[in-house]
Amino acid sequence: MIDSEDELLISTSNRKRPERPKNEVWQHFDTISADSTNGKKDLHSEAACKFYKQKWSRGKTSEMIAHLALQCPKPPPPEVLTDNKQRRCSRALTKFFVTCGIPLWIVENPFFIDYSKELCPGFQVPKRTILSTTIINVETATVIAEIKKKLSNETNLTLGLDGWTSPAGQSLYIFLIMTSDGKEYIHSLKNFSKNSHTGEFLKNEIIKVIEEVGAEKFCSIASDHASNVVLAKNLVSTKYPHIFPI
Repeated sequence: MIDSEDELLISTSNRKRPERPKNEVWQHFDTISADSTNGKKDLHSEAACKFYKQKWSRGKTSEMIAHLALQCPKPPPPEVLTDNKQRRCSRALTKFFVTCGIPLWIVENPFFIDYSKELCPGFQVPKRTILSTTIINVETATVIAEIKKKLSNETNLTLGLDGWTSPAGQSLYIFLIMTSDGKEYIHSLKNFSKNSHTGEFLKNEIIKVIEEVGAEKFCSIASDHASNVVLAKNLVSTKYPHIFPI
């Protein structure tokens, strides 16, 4: 039991402070803790490179990093990623390209590859063809599955519909699902450039989306007031009276 303030100060001063974890670069060096002649522990241990016969009497992290990057003739091999980490890196890369609208050809640019290797040497940067097909398709399927899971227990959904012409002259329509608490999910983006945008045609497309999710889950359809879209909403409401056109 501590009886005085002086004893408390002595007790506190004798406590060992937790040591900061060493930089990962030290795993590539053999270290020997050294004590200085004045009885105090030296903050810098002796270090020896595991890949090349070079030693430092007082190893410093900055010097160790510089040695491996610039001087060591036999640097450590790059990290070999597990399949799980490779997939996570590829998925993050896919999200970056898709959500930011980055042209996919950049993935094969040598400077981008160098940048990726600097961040994670073991990461195998995918080819553009793999990124644009297999990886994006897998990510799309994953997102769709997650959306379906989130909507499985939802009710009072609203289907949003909007169309526009792209700079390339494509006639695009987006189908957006909105929940009662304000969350929005993109169901699909469709290219109707080769179709006549009649009310009957749009009605059929709307019904496809509604029935895929579950017609009983919807309470309304929202869109602009273009005559063909208004007609389509009214036709859907005729088939499903509980779904109101907005």
